[in-house]
Amino acid sequence: MLSIQSGNTKFALCADNNINIEKSVIIMKEDVRVTKSKRDLRNGLMSLLDEKPFEKITVGEICDRAMINKMTFYKHYPDKYALIDDCLRTIAFDIYRNSLEKITAADADDVNMLTAFFSDVLDACVERKNIILAIVNGNNSLASAIIRSGTEKLIELLLLKITAGRKTKYDLRVISTFFTGGFTDLVLAWLQGELPYTKEDFVNNSHKLFADVLSSDIMIEK
Repeated sequence: MLSIQSGNTKFALCADNNINIEKSVIIMKEDVRVTKSKRDLRNGLMSLLDEKPFEKITVGEICDRAMINKMTFYKHYPDKYALIDDCLRTIAFDIYRNSLEKITAADADDVNMLTAFFSDVLDACVERKNIILAIVNGNNSLASAIIRSGTEKLIELLLLKITAGRKTKYDLRVISTFFTGGFTDLVLAWLQGELPYTKEDFVNNSHKLFADVLSSDIMIEK
């Protein structure tokens, strides 16, 4: 359980639910009505986040926006903090799911495979940019946790494919952590406008960076 303080609000991001995402866990049977109610409540909260800070949003407002009564809300969540935790996990899972099948089926060269993944994650984050930034409310640690949770296992999978049949200079877990941290900070900096590039220019620059890293002796024994 990862707890992060943002202003007067404490968020809990469940690492086990986000990071250790397996297909067998993804397909969890849940009553269709429960699934719809939770989705509507998440959408209601995320819609309200476009209008006001999380601290000022009430359960009543969330229910009104989702057109769900409070009794149903409390059947699924003890409070609004549990709901926003569900929103965070859903965003991380969506980022993960959007790229998983492409990675497992990819037959491109190392650089193009890594660049395509990077572009996919950017697309997923851009689509949810306002929601992510509204939820984290300037808390970079929380924003990083969302992106990291959605990409960490995918980067491990990519590196396994890239290094298959080759001898790495370092433990693959060390290399994966290194890539995940840099990847997460790159995406976050771009989302927050700290890197003044269009998405296309950003991806092209990143392609060159990935090519230089993979062609160097930083990972693979020559």
